[in-house]
Amino acid sequence: FAGANNPLYMIRNGVLEQIKADNRGIGFQKGDKVKRFTNHFFEMAEDDLYYLFSDGFTSQFGGEGGSEKFKHMRFREALLNISKHQMQDQKEFLNEKLKTWQGSAEQTDDILVLGFKRPPVNIENY
Repeated sequence: FAGANNPLYMIRNGVLEQIKADNRGIGFQKGDKVKRFTNHFFEMAEDDLYYLFSDGFTSQFGGEGGSEKFKHMRFREALLNISKHQMQDQKEFLNEKLKTWQGSAEQTDDILVLGFKRPPVNIENY
């Protein structure tokens, strides 16, 4: 994994782990020095869940009064709460969570959440 600003969240055995991203964006301006991103290597286990995301969900305003951001802490709690469910159900839960949080506030940014599991490996095929 190599990330720009947003980490990779991994849920393994009911514990959320964060694989850090570099603290910079992927774009650059003319004259900027080219900087390499940090590559993180890790073993993927069959029951692990992985989440990649833009900053749109965590930056969305809402809540009581509509002026508070959702933030990473709430996002991590939401992911842990849904991690035992099927991926389609997780999608629906996150959509509903965002809609409830947002209330009448307008969407302030693009929102992308990509969740996936490693598929089972069939040893007989190797």
